[in-house]
Formats: sequence, C-alpha cells, structure tokens
Amino acid sequence: MPGYTHYRQGMPVTFQTYLDFIKNIFVYNFNKINNTLNDLKELPLGYGSGFGSMSDVDFTEVASYLGMDKNIKNPLFSFMLYPDNYIMVMSTINSFLIDISRIFQDMIIFSGDEMKIIVLPPGYVTGSSLMPNKINPDFLEIFQGYAAKSVSLMNLLYSGIINKTTGYHRDFQVLKDEILPFMIELKSILNGFPDLFAGIKFNREASEKIIGNSIYATYNSKLNFNSSGNWKESYRAVGEMIKSGKQLKPYEPSDITTYTDFEFIEKIVDTNISSIKNKRNRILDTIKDIT
Repeated sequence: MPGYTHYRQGMPVTFQTYLDFIKNIFVYNFNKINNTLNDLKELPLGYGSGFGSMSDVDFTEVASYLGMDKNIKNPLFSFMLYPDNYIMVMSTINSFLIDISRIFQDMIIFSGDEMKIIVLPPGYVTGSSLMPNKINPDFLEIFQGYAAKSVSLMNLLYSGIINKTTGYHRDFQVLKDEILPFMIELKSILNGFPDLFAGIKFNREASEKIIGNSIYATYNSKLNFNSSGNWKESYRAVGEMIKSGKQLKPYEPSDITTYTDFEFIEKIVDTNISSIKNKRNRILDTIKDIT
C-alpha cells in the first residue's frame, strides 16, 4: 500500500506493517495509562479546603483500606494534587485520542471512493440522507469530535486553574462537572473499538492499483547512488526518468511484526481489576464493622 506524507504518496509500506503501527500505538498508550493509574495512588482525602482537616480520622489508615498511599503530609501540597490529577489524567487520555484520531483520518481517506484501500465494517458507516448509495464513516468522525472535545477540556482545565491562589475555589467543581460526564461518554465510544478493528478488510487489488510510479523514486535514487556515489546526480537522474515517463524499478518492502500476543496486557488488566475489587470489598467490610 502507498505511504503518505503531505497527503501525497511518499514510499510504499505493507499493510501488515501498517497494522503493526496501530498495535504499537495501542500498547504505547496502554502503558502510559497504566503508569498514570499507578501515579494516582496517593489518597486525595484529608486536606480539607487546602489547610488541613479537623477530622479525627486517621487518613493513613483510610488509605490502607483503599489500597492507596498517604505519604504527603502538607495539606497545601496535597490539595494542589486535586487539579493536577485532572491534568495528568486528561493529558494521558488526550495523547491516546490524538494518536487514534490520526489513524482514523487515514481510514476515512483510505476507505473513500477514490482509494478503497480498506473496507470499513457495516456497523460503523451510515448511508447519506441526501445521496443514495453514499457511505459515510460516521463513527470515525464522531470519535474525532470527541478527541477535539477532550482537547478543549484540557484548555478548560488550564483556564480554570491558572492564576488561582493555593486554596480551594468553587469553580473547580465546574471542571469536575464537565470532565466526569465526558469520561462516561468516551467509554461508550471506546467500547466500539474491538469490532471496528476486527472488521476492517484490506483491498490489496485496489491498493496496488493506485500506487504511482514516483513512489519508487527514493529506492531508485539509492540504487543509482550505489553505483555513482553522487546523491544529487542520482536524485536528478531519477527525477528525469519520472518526467519522461520511464518506469522505475519497483520493490515490495518487508513486513514488520512487533507484537504477536498481548497476554502481558491481559495480566496487567486482570491485576488492576482484582485490586479494585479487593479495595471495594475492604471498604464494604469496614462499613459493616462500623454499622
């Protein structure tokens, strides 16, 4: 399949290598999200409005019930983590959404009438309300809209926090009121990912058909350079070949496969879920003891 830069064909790449790229994106962002989860283990309770709590509760003991840590003693510094945690979480999410939005832009173009390199699964496209037989990639576009909304929430976070004094401010609740509902909406969108990626089909014939002669320019320049030792002359000579309509020597790049199984992700997810369940059960048992 053709690889694109500046929305123009650059160099060829195999579809397997492109799929491996997507796998790398998911693994990379999974690790970032998991690291963020681990960074959130400091108990965000016990700082009052930023100047300490008058409660007789031992928040270190509360942290142990929740499977969390309570290492920070200074209430002002502890309270600072309240908005900082929102920034950390949203920054991690934004990184993932932006990466996927670029892949979806590829798919929107690759699945269009002009290319048809890939075919999107039926459940993720809709017909046009005006033009018969027109297929629109609505799910991909909706996701891109959520990615844009996530970036805008990041701006809301920064705008709501900047130039505030160190204590509590009521407008911090506005941040929570916007971000938490967005998280719930985003989860419903992400639930559609497995069937989407499993249902995409590669159209090899259509892909090879649209590959232009000039896509092999870099390869032919390298072959010319190997014999002449002059890169500028090789570059010019290949350019003249393309202008004159001569067929360049084609090549098929090799497949790149980084991941063949994802058991390590399943183990981490199972561990995290088990930990959350244990914390919940510990809290319920504590409540029973109290009541």
